[in-house]
Amino acid sequence: WFGDAVSYLTQWYGLNFASLDANGDIWSAWWAPGLASWRIDNLSTITGAPPLVGGLTAYLTDWGGINLAGLDAQGEVRGTWWVPQFDDEWQSNNLSQGLGHPGLVGDPTSYVTPWGGTNLAGVDANGDLVVYWWAPGLQDWVVSPLSALVPGAVLPITSVEGLTSPSGLISLFGFTDGETPVRYNWQPGG
Repeated sequence: WFGDAVSYLTQWYGLNFASLDANGDIWSAWWAPGLASWRIDNLSTITGAPPLVGGLTAYLTDWGGINLAGLDAQGEVRGTWWVPQFDDEWQSNNLSQGLGHPGLVGDPTSYVTPWGGTNLAGVDANGDLVVYWWAPGLQDWVVSPLSALVPGAVLPITSVEGLTSPSGLISLFGFTDGETPVRYNWQPGG
């Protein structure tokens, strides 16, 4: 496998890790209670997803969804995902094209809010910090240019890391030009 692996534990105690191979295909190695042995699947072959570059990010939903995201060679954000209702059928889609956004540079980060909002964030080619997000009750995903919403914002130039707290506080961390850390944060009502 090429690059770092991401790991995750499903709510039914399935053990999983995924990575890209040298061709940019997504591979998943997984085991779940009731299986006699581990399985290894090429999710790119299953879904027809194009090759990805860089790394992957993984996030899980309260309704049992497994989501893996990365960038294609043009920097467009690609999602490969599965929910229990699909049985063995994984899906793949191009979030950047769907949102009319050119994509990101560097690996995206992901996080899920306590209210079930799913988020992919990163730096785009203009150097802006953006987040692709969806929340229960919305029909479609949304792209928000976070750094454009903060007057005089200090911009991260590297990939960012995101996390949420049980209270709903969202934090995105990155580094500026001089390797100084920067944090963007938001909380419900703020």
